[in-house]
Amino acid sequence: MATRSQGLRMVPGGGWEESRWPGLVLPGLCNLHSHAFQVLLTGRTQERGGGPGGAPDSFWTWRERMYALASSLGPDELEKVGAWLYARMLAHGFTHVVEFHYLHQGGAEMGAALLRAAKRVGMGITLLPVLYLHAGPGEELAPRQAPFALPGGVEGYLRVYEELASLVEPEADQVLGFAPHSLRAVAPEELEEALRALLPNKPPIHIHIAEQRREVEEIQAAYGAPPVRWLLENAPVDSSWCLVHATHLGAGERKDLAGSGATLGLCPSTEADLGDGVFPLPEFLEEGGSFGIGTDGQVGLCPAQELRLLEFEQRLRLEERNVLAGNRAPRTHVGRFLLEEALGGGRRAAGLGPPASERGSSDFILLDSGHPLLEGAGPDQVLDAWIFHLGAELVREVWKGDKCLVQEGRHALQEDLDREIREVLRP
Repeated sequence: MATRSQGLRMVPGGGWEESRWPGLVLPGLCNLHSHAFQVLLTGRTQERGGGPGGAPDSFWTWRERMYALASSLGPDELEKVGAWLYARMLAHGFTHVVEFHYLHQGGAEMGAALLRAAKRVGMGITLLPVLYLHAGPGEELAPRQAPFALPGGVEGYLRVYEELASLVEPEADQVLGFAPHSLRAVAPEELEEALRALLPNKPPIHIHIAEQRREVEEIQAAYGAPPVRWLLENAPVDSSWCLVHATHLGAGERKDLAGSGATLGLCPSTEADLGDGVFPLPEFLEEGGSFGIGTDGQVGLCPAQELRLLEFEQRLRLEERNVLAGNRAPRTHVGRFLLEEALGGGRRAAGLGPPASERGSSDFILLDSGHPLLEGAGPDQVLDAWIFHLGAELVREVWKGDKCLVQEGRHALQEDLDREIREVLRP
């Protein structure tokens, strides 16, 4: 068993080995879907308001709050927000973030601000500048969506992409990828043009898809197929792709998505907050699919919380316990299975390749296996306790390379970062 005087390190693929660190050592996780600026909505969208004509609150009414926030931020503010947010993610155990960046304000400055923010706090980042050209199939962008636009269509987008490519620092664990926002926001010919230009660079490619039933209906009406089916039949979807949410899809789409090699990007806290629905994850895994986790709108920042909710929503859906315990391998601990799946899917989606070998991994989380409630617990039980019970309370240290960035749950720069984000929020 792991104690304060005896450390154990997780070996990907199964087992534990002795470690010099006093606690349980886990690889750092990748947050595969983030919109950094949306953390400023914290506590500001939970009062009941309703939509037009007395319709209930929904994803579509929430968007109006998000649009208002987006128009109020510039590069300086976004850099402060990003640094604060990424430091908090690190404190919870994420060591790399995939930033689905569509708050362009007309150029590359906002993306550059996020790269600086990540480097400042030691967070690895895959920056995904977003191609966002339409409000819906055949619809012009609305004025409130102006912060997401880049002038010049696909050609203008590619100019900004090249500018950001010149700013990415691989030695700082930075990667550049491509994100068509959604099939609502990018027309088929525009997607084809962008892919033709960017595929030779082999970037990671992410897209929002099938998050809401209304979206599915709109794409079905415009293109003659639901969004996941259309994408699989009209784009070169493979292991370099990440389909984010994909909540509402048929059994045939789900099976073909699993067979494509693409990673499914799930963001349980945000999907619950927005009322998106629940993805049929056990069935997808049985069909050979893979997934990773993200924080999306920053409703939660803790990987343990996201993995916990991923399992709990399936328990509620199926009225069973310990659902995601490994349908493809004889694993019995749900926590171990969830963590390993999220590690592999997250790294692949971030364009980082397969997880590093355990001994060669330089990014890691140190859990406090000496917590009083864990007296006598084995390492898999400590891991389960982190995910299903204690969460961030167990995170003692987070290391990136040879630097300890987080001690006792707090980033080394947290005091300065707290002051800066207060300045952004102050009226």
